[in-house]
Amino acid sequence: MQREILTGSTDSRRVFNWHPFGLRNGQELHLSIPREGCRTYISTSGGFDVATFMGSTSTVERDGVGGIKAGLPLANGDSLKSVDSDSSIPSDNMPRTAMPNYEGLRTLRIIPSFQYHQLDRRLLQRVLQQPYSVSPNSNRMGVRLQASLESEPVNTHSLISEGIVCGAVQLPPDGNPIVMLSDHQTLGGYPKLGVVAFRDLSVAAQLRPGDAVRLRLTNLPLERLKQRAFYRYFNL
Repeated sequence: MQREILTGSTDSRRVFNWHPFGLRNGQELHLSIPREGCRTYISTSGGFDVATFMGSTSTVERDGVGGIKAGLPLANGDSLKSVDSDSSIPSDNMPRTAMPNYEGLRTLRIIPSFQYHQLDRRLLQRVLQQPYSVSPNSNRMGVRLQASLESEPVNTHSLISEGIVCGAVQLPPDGNPIVMLSDHQTLGGYPKLGVVAFRDLSVAAQLRPGDAVRLRLTNLPLERLKQRAFYRYFNL
């Protein structure tokens, strides 16, 4: 994805995802319609001066909390003030090999949960082999996947609702998986295949309606190694 910085009436330059850059007073950042992915994240080294709710400055429209207007999204004319911070700009760019791929058929790797082993083998085989497309009903609460073929119904009557985490993959009665995102509910009563691996969560968050998706199994030790390598790169 590219974004454009306007430095004057005729002078401009383009910036790319995963690349740090500086803005001077009077410069404008223009966000065009992305060619791949669906969300753009903008951060400053000191963060934005926004009141916190339960320790977070995020906006949750569904619950009407957070942000600068009690849960309402930003609109034209709104102002965001950044916290005083170090004005130096990191010079290192993210290597392309470490950037998520937002094009073509996306793969979401899943670490199986204990409920995975309680599901019917035929159901699991079908879920992991067939391609999906992203439903228009997806949002920040979760990505809803639609199978190209009719999905097999899932029995959910014997489960008790339990705590749920970001990245959890639920199987509702219609058999079409739902991947929980940042605004997910705190409890879930559907069977869970597992949890999307840390490095694939950013891919799930960028899925748009109609995007092609497939699910694949992975394992916890391997994904821990990937996550630690990611943290080391950013000195986290």
